[in-house]
Amino acid sequence: MVKVAVLIAGLVSLMVYSVLLILAYLYSRSIVAPLSRKFSMNVILSGLLAVAASIVVIIDAVTGKVLWWLEAALFLVSYVLLMVSVIHYLRLSSRVLSGSKEREEYGERGPLIGGFSVTPEELPKLTPLCGMFKTKIYIGRSKNPTVCDFDRRIWLSRIEAADSVDPAKLHVILESVIRTISEGGGSGLVLLDGIEFLLLHNDFRSVVKFLASLKDYMLLSNSAVVVVLDEETLGEREISVIRREFPPLEIEKLLSSLEKHALFGALSREDLKE
Repeated sequence: MVKVAVLIAGLVSLMVYSVLLILAYLYSRSIVAPLSRKFSMNVILSGLLAVAASIVVIIDAVTGKVLWWLEAALFLVSYVLLMVSVIHYLRLSSRVLSGSKEREEYGERGPLIGGFSVTPEELPKLTPLCGMFKTKIYIGRSKNPTVCDFDRRIWLSRIEAADSVDPAKLHVILESVIRTISEGGGSGLVLLDGIEFLLLHNDFRSVVKFLASLKDYMLLSNSAVVVVLDEETLGEREISVIRREFPPLEIEKLLSSLEKHALFGALSREDLKE
Protein backbone atom coordinates (compact mmCIF):
# COMPACT_ATOMS: atom_id res chain seq x y z
CA MET A 1 0.00 0.00 0.00
CA VAL A 2 2.82 2.36 0.87
CA LYS A 3 4.52 1.75 -2.48
CA VAL A 4 1.23 2.31 -4.32
CA ALA A 5 0.71 5.59 -2.47
CA VAL A 6 4.27 6.68 -3.28
CA LEU A 7 3.79 5.70 -6.93
CA ILE A 8 0.56 7.71 -7.18
CA ALA A 9 2.23 10.68 -5.51
CA GLY A 10 5.13 10.45 -7.95
CA LEU A 11 2.84 10.26 -10.98
CA VAL A 12 0.72 13.21 -9.82
CA SER A 13 3.85 15.20 -9.06
CA LEU A 14 5.28 14.38 -12.48
CA MET A 15 2.09 15.48 -14.26
CA VAL A 16 1.80 18.74 -12.33
CA TYR A 17 5.44 19.76 -12.72
CA SER A 18 5.46 18.75 -16.39
CA VAL A 19 2.47 20.98 -17.15
CA LEU A 20 4.02 23.89 -15.23
CA LEU A 21 7.33 23.36 -17.00
CA ILE A 22 5.68 23.43 -20.42
CA LEU A 23 3.80 26.63 -19.54
CA ALA A 24 7.00 28.27 -18.27
CA TYR A 25 8.80 27.35 -21.48
CA LEU A 26 6.00 28.68 -23.71
CA TYR A 27 5.87 31.98 -21.85
CA SER A 28 9.67 32.35 -21.87
CA ARG A 29 9.79 32.16 -25.67
CA SER A 30 8.04 35.53 -25.99
CA ILE A 31 10.09 37.29 -23.31
CA VAL A 32 12.70 39.81 -24.48
CA ALA A 33 13.50 41.85 -21.38
CA PRO A 34 16.70 40.54 -19.73
CA LEU A 35 15.45 40.49 -16.14
CA SER A 36 12.31 38.51 -16.95
CA ARG A 37 14.24 36.20 -19.24
CA LYS A 38 16.74 35.38 -16.50
CA PHE A 39 13.94 34.73 -14.04
CA SER A 40 12.10 32.51 -16.55
CA MET A 41 15.26 30.46 -17.12
CA ASN A 42 15.55 29.91 -13.37
CA VAL A 43 11.92 28.80 -13.22
CA ILE A 44 12.46 26.37 -16.10
CA LEU A 45 15.58 24.93 -14.45
CA SER A 46 13.70 24.59 -11.16
CA GLY A 47 10.90 22.80 -13.01
CA LEU A 48 13.34 20.40 -14.68
CA LEU A 49 14.80 19.48 -11.31
CA ALA A 50 11.30 18.93 -9.88
CA VAL A 51 10.37 16.71 -12.84
CA ALA A 52 13.58 14.72 -12.36
CA ALA A 53 12.79 14.32 -8.66
CA SER A 54 9.29 13.08 -9.50
CA ILE A 55 10.74 10.47 -11.86
CA VAL A 56 13.08 9.31 -9.11
CA VAL A 57 10.08 8.94 -6.79
CA ILE A 58 8.37 6.72 -9.38
CA ILE A 59 11.53 4.62 -9.85
CA ASP A 60 11.82 4.27 -6.09
CA ALA A 61 8.23 3.02 -5.81
CA VAL A 62 8.51 0.59 -8.75
CA THR A 63 11.95 -0.91 -8.09
CA GLY A 64 12.12 -0.62 -4.33
CA LYS A 65 15.55 0.99 -4.50
CA VAL A 66 16.42 3.40 -1.70
CA LEU A 67 16.64 6.70 -3.56
CA TRP A 68 15.11 9.05 -1.01
CA TRP A 69 18.39 10.97 -0.70
CA LEU A 70 18.36 11.74 -4.45
CA GLU A 71 14.70 12.76 -4.32
CA ALA A 72 15.40 15.10 -1.40
CA ALA A 73 18.47 16.60 -3.10
CA LEU A 74 16.64 17.33 -6.37
CA PHE A 75 13.58 18.84 -4.70
CA LEU A 76 15.80 20.88 -2.35
CA VAL A 77 17.88 22.36 -5.18
CA SER A 78 14.70 23.08 -7.13
CA TYR A 79 13.10 24.99 -4.27
CA VAL A 80 16.32 26.82 -3.34
CA LEU A 81 16.78 28.00 -6.93
CA LEU A 82 13.21 29.27 -7.05
CA MET A 83 13.50 31.00 -3.66
CA VAL A 84 16.78 32.69 -4.62
CA SER A 85 15.08 34.14 -7.71
CA VAL A 86 12.11 35.37 -5.68
CA ILE A 87 14.36 36.95 -3.05
CA HIS A 88 16.32 38.69 -5.81
CA TYR A 89 13.06 40.19 -7.11
CA LEU A 90 12.08 41.28 -3.60
CA ARG A 91 15.46 42.97 -3.18
CA LEU A 92 14.97 44.88 -6.42
CA SER A 93 11.46 45.76 -5.31
CA SER A 94 12.67 47.35 -2.09
CA ARG A 95 15.22 49.41 -3.99
CA VAL A 96 12.74 50.68 -6.54
CA LEU A 97 9.98 51.40 -4.06
CA SER A 98 12.39 53.50 -2.00
CA GLY A 99 13.30 55.56 -5.04
CA SER A 100 10.12 57.63 -5.24
CA LYS A 101 11.87 60.62 -6.80
CA GLU A 102 13.11 58.50 -9.67
CA ARG A 103 9.63 57.10 -10.25
CA GLU A 104 8.18 60.61 -10.36
CA GLU A 105 10.79 61.61 -12.89
CA TYR A 106 9.87 58.73 -15.17
CA GLY A 107 6.21 59.55 -14.84
CA GLU A 108 6.77 63.19 -15.86
CA ARG A 109 9.16 62.89 -18.76
CA GLY A 110 9.11 59.30 -19.93
CA PRO A 111 12.07 56.92 -19.86
CA LEU A 112 13.25 57.53 -23.45
CA ILE A 113 13.58 61.03 -24.92
CA GLY A 114 15.64 62.40 -27.79
CA GLY A 115 17.29 60.71 -30.74
CA PHE A 116 18.88 57.27 -30.95
CA SER A 117 20.04 54.79 -33.56
CA VAL A 118 19.83 51.02 -33.96
CA THR A 119 20.93 48.46 -36.52
CA PRO A 120 18.43 46.47 -38.63
CA GLU A 121 19.24 43.37 -36.55
CA GLU A 122 18.18 45.18 -33.37
CA LEU A 123 14.75 46.20 -34.66
CA PRO A 124 12.82 43.24 -33.13
CA LYS A 125 14.19 44.19 -29.70
CA LEU A 126 12.31 47.50 -29.86
CA THR A 127 8.91 45.81 -29.54
CA PRO A 128 8.81 45.86 -25.70
CA LEU A 129 9.40 49.63 -25.78
CA CYS A 130 6.35 50.40 -27.89
CA GLY A 131 3.87 50.25 -25.02
CA MET A 132 5.60 53.08 -23.18
CA PHE A 133 4.50 55.72 -25.70
CA LYS A 134 1.11 57.25 -26.39
CA THR A 135 1.72 57.62 -30.12
CA LYS A 136 3.79 55.44 -32.44
CA ILE A 137 4.84 56.63 -35.89
CA TYR A 138 6.63 54.70 -38.61
CA ILE A 139 8.59 56.34 -41.43
CA GLY A 140 9.98 54.00 -44.04
CA ARG A 141 9.49 51.78 -47.06
CA SER A 142 7.55 48.95 -45.45
CA LYS A 143 3.79 49.00 -45.96
CA ASN A 144 3.20 46.72 -42.97
CA PRO A 145 5.86 47.30 -40.29
CA THR A 146 5.60 44.80 -37.44
CA VAL A 147 7.84 46.27 -34.73
CA CYS A 148 4.97 48.19 -33.11
CA ASP A 149 1.26 48.69 -33.55
CA PHE A 150 1.78 52.07 -35.20
CA ASP A 151 -0.83 54.82 -35.00
CA ARG A 152 0.56 56.54 -38.09
CA ARG A 153 2.49 55.09 -41.01
CA ILE A 154 4.38 57.36 -43.40
CA TRP A 155 5.23 55.37 -46.49
CA LEU A 156 8.16 56.91 -48.35
CA SER A 157 7.12 56.77 -51.98
CA ARG A 158 6.52 59.05 -54.95
CA ILE A 159 3.46 57.04 -55.84
CA GLU A 160 0.24 58.69 -54.74
CA ALA A 161 -1.33 56.28 -52.31
CA ALA A 162 -2.77 56.13 -48.82
CA ASP A 163 -0.22 57.27 -46.20
CA SER A 164 2.45 57.89 -48.85
CA VAL A 165 4.73 60.94 -48.73
CA ASP A 166 7.25 62.03 -51.34
CA PRO A 167 10.71 61.36 -49.80
CA ALA A 168 11.96 64.59 -51.37
CA LYS A 169 9.50 66.61 -49.28
CA LEU A 170 11.25 66.45 -45.93
CA HIS A 171 9.23 69.38 -44.57
CA VAL A 172 5.99 67.48 -45.21
CA ILE A 173 7.30 64.45 -43.32
CA LEU A 174 8.36 66.64 -40.40
CA GLU A 175 5.03 68.48 -40.29
CA SER A 176 3.14 65.19 -40.35
CA VAL A 177 5.16 63.85 -37.41
CA ILE A 178 4.74 67.05 -35.39
CA ARG A 179 0.99 67.15 -36.02
CA THR A 180 0.46 63.49 -35.11
CA ILE A 181 2.45 63.68 -31.86
CA SER A 182 0.84 66.98 -30.92
CA GLU A 183 -2.64 65.55 -31.41
CA GLY A 184 -1.64 62.55 -29.31
CA GLY A 185 -0.54 64.70 -26.39
CA GLY A 186 3.21 64.14 -26.68
CA SER A 187 5.16 61.10 -25.53
CA GLY A 188 5.56 59.69 -29.02
CA LEU A 189 7.91 57.19 -30.60
CA VAL A 190 9.09 57.71 -34.17
CA LEU A 191 10.82 54.86 -35.98
CA LEU A 192 12.71 56.06 -39.05
CA ASP A 193 13.60 53.07 -41.20
CA GLY A 194 14.32 54.79 -44.48
CA ILE A 195 17.48 56.89 -44.28
CA GLU A 196 18.93 55.30 -47.41
CA PHE A 197 15.79 56.11 -49.40
CA LEU A 198 15.78 59.71 -48.16
CA LEU A 199 19.38 60.08 -49.31
CA LEU A 200 18.41 58.94 -52.80
CA HIS A 201 16.11 61.94 -53.15
CA ASN A 202 17.90 64.53 -50.99
CA ASP A 203 21.47 65.61 -50.39
CA PHE A 204 23.11 64.48 -47.17
CA ARG A 205 23.15 67.99 -45.68
CA SER A 206 19.38 68.35 -46.08
CA VAL A 207 18.74 64.96 -44.48
CA VAL A 208 20.96 65.84 -41.51
CA LYS A 209 19.07 69.12 -41.03
CA PHE A 210 15.80 67.20 -41.18
CA LEU A 211 17.03 64.73 -38.56
CA ALA A 212 18.24 67.55 -36.30
CA SER A 213 14.85 69.31 -36.49
CA LEU A 214 13.08 66.03 -35.81
CA LYS A 215 15.23 65.35 -32.77
CA ASP A 216 14.68 68.88 -31.43
CA TYR A 217 10.93 68.40 -31.55
CA MET A 218 11.26 65.04 -29.81
CA LEU A 219 13.07 66.74 -26.94
CA LEU A 220 10.39 69.42 -26.67
CA SER A 221 7.51 66.93 -26.73
CA ASN A 222 8.96 64.30 -24.37
CA SER A 223 9.25 61.92 -27.30
CA ALA A 224 11.89 59.78 -28.97
CA VAL A 225 13.02 59.08 -32.52
CA VAL A 226 14.93 55.91 -33.36
CA VAL A 227 16.84 55.88 -36.64
CA VAL A 228 17.79 52.59 -38.29
CA LEU A 229 21.37 52.71 -39.60
CA ASP A 230 22.55 49.95 -41.91
CA GLU A 231 26.35 49.89 -42.18
CA GLU A 232 26.10 47.86 -45.39
CA THR A 233 24.23 50.57 -47.28
CA LEU A 234 25.51 53.76 -45.63
CA GLY A 235 29.05 55.09 -45.76
CA GLU A 236 31.27 55.37 -42.69
CA ARG A 237 31.24 59.16 -42.86
CA GLU A 238 27.45 59.30 -43.05
CA ILE A 239 27.01 56.91 -40.13
CA SER A 240 29.61 58.78 -38.07
CA VAL A 241 27.87 62.14 -38.61
CA ILE A 242 24.40 60.78 -37.82
CA ARG A 243 25.57 58.96 -34.70
CA ARG A 244 26.88 62.19 -33.23
CA GLU A 245 23.28 63.27 -32.77
CA PHE A 246 21.76 59.79 -32.62
CA PRO A 247 23.96 57.58 -30.42
CA PRO A 248 23.38 53.80 -30.41
CA LEU A 249 20.47 52.82 -28.19
CA GLU A 250 21.56 50.38 -25.48
CA ILE A 251 18.38 48.33 -25.69
CA GLU A 252 19.31 45.57 -23.22
CA LYS A 253 20.37 48.08 -20.56
CA LEU A 254 17.25 50.19 -21.10
CA LEU A 255 14.94 47.17 -20.93
CA SER A 256 16.53 46.02 -17.67
CA SER A 257 16.01 49.45 -16.12
CA LEU A 258 12.46 49.87 -17.38
CA GLU A 259 11.47 46.35 -16.41
CA LYS A 260 12.39 46.95 -12.78
CA HIS A 261 10.01 49.91 -12.76
CA ALA A 262 7.28 48.00 -14.57
CA LEU A 263 7.51 45.05 -12.17
CA PHE A 264 7.56 47.09 -9.01
CA GLY A 265 5.19 49.96 -9.56
CA ALA A 266 7.06 52.71 -11.39
CA LEU A 267 5.30 51.78 -14.65
CA SER A 268 2.30 49.59 -15.27
CA ARG A 269 2.90 46.04 -16.44
CA GLU A 270 1.03 46.82 -19.66
CA ASP A 271 3.77 49.34 -20.54
CA LEU A 272 6.23 46.55 -21.17
CA LYS A 273 4.29 44.03 -23.23
CA GLU A 274 6.54 41.18 -24.07
